[in-house]
Amino acid sequence: MVLLLRHRQGLRKASGLGAATHPDCYPGLNQAEAEKIFTNPTSFPRRVYAPADHAAAPKAPIFLARFRPGGTCNRETCLDGYADGVKVMVAGRTKPFESRSSRRRGGAPEVGHTGFTLIELLVVIAIVALLMAALLPALGAARKRARAVVCQSNLRLWGTTLDLYAQEHEGRFPTNLSGGAGIWFLRGVFLGKDDPNANASALHGFETKGIALCPMAVKPGRGGFGGSASFGSAQGHIQGIPGSTFASWEITSPAPAFRGSYGYNSWLFRTFSWPPRTVRGRRLEPDVLSFPNRANIPAVLDAAFLWGAPRDSDPPPPREYGGGAFTMPTFCLNRHRGCVNAVFLDWSVRRIGLKELWTLKWYDQFDRAGPWTRAGGVKPEDWPQWMRKFKDY
Repeated sequence: MVLLLRHRQGLRKASGLGAATHPDCYPGLNQAEAEKIFTNPTSFPRRVYAPADHAAAPKAPIFLARFRPGGTCNRETCLDGYADGVKVMVAGRTKPFESRSSRRRGGAPEVGHTGFTLIELLVVIAIVALLMAALLPALGAARKRARAVVCQSNLRLWGTTLDLYAQEHEGRFPTNLSGGAGIWFLRGVFLGKDDPNANASALHGFETKGIALCPMAVKPGRGGFGGSASFGSAQGHIQGIPGSTFASWEITSPAPAFRGSYGYNSWLFRTFSWPPRTVRGRRLEPDVLSFPNRANIPAVLDAAFLWGAPRDSDPPPPREYGGGAFTMPTFCLNRHRGCVNAVFLDWSVRRIGLKELWTLKWYDQFDRAGPWTRAGGVKPEDWPQWMRKFKDY
């Protein structure tokens, strides 16, 4: 409700608010009614009173009083602007019901107008942006941890695969001088003499394609490699693409193409010794299930190539996203925040620190206190720059 009162000859206080002293200035509203309204605002009728001679009246202060039905008058006053050169006094301003535009124009407040200002909207957007900035790193880290769990689950299945094969063959893996006989474990089948139509007999009762890729390295790498491999008396030639820290290797020939991001310890497929053990001129196929300290002998790991034969003197890779073939850099990859995952010869799975790789038992003569271990005297500055932040072993 709005009461617009204009007076000509004076003012007096009535219940703390301005009231008219001359009823003839306000047709339709006498002195008694005015005082009654100011004294008891709830009795004010739902209409607006204004003097009939509003246009001809002298420029005198206009007192604007707002009443809420069933409530009391708010006696706060403020000066908001001018209208026709007349000071406009707003008494009892009720913020939820007044728009800024109406007060600036000096007009009557608008009822029921609500909404966001530009500043309020920008504040909300800034708060949302801050929350996203705080949550995104945490979500990224959680996603990487989830991928590491999937990677370890894949390696457990690789351990089951190798365990079943070893038990069926009296603890012996097929061996050759290069260690390439284990390539076909990764693929699950052996195709001889580069013939894609050759009989592809399963090496074990598992489909390896579903567990061949670490979730952190699924995209194919770049480059190429080629070489020969054997499985028993059968020979084959392979060609493919090497991987890297976050890229998988791929066998392109013989067809069909096969991608993976794990590699095996080829010393397990080359008598676990250097030089190779022989009996009467024949290579010895040792019983891997009888090896002591199997929990420290890695079998299958995150890798940039199909297999590797690390030596204790192998230097670390100079670049973080490099990788390598056949040596320790094959497995020295920053794929899981300074670690790689591995399944060991006791078929347990765990994370390995990158510098810890030089302390594992890769083959029988491997020196676990070699030149790249703390026991061997390595210094922090001896490591490449990208590896110095990782834990020493």
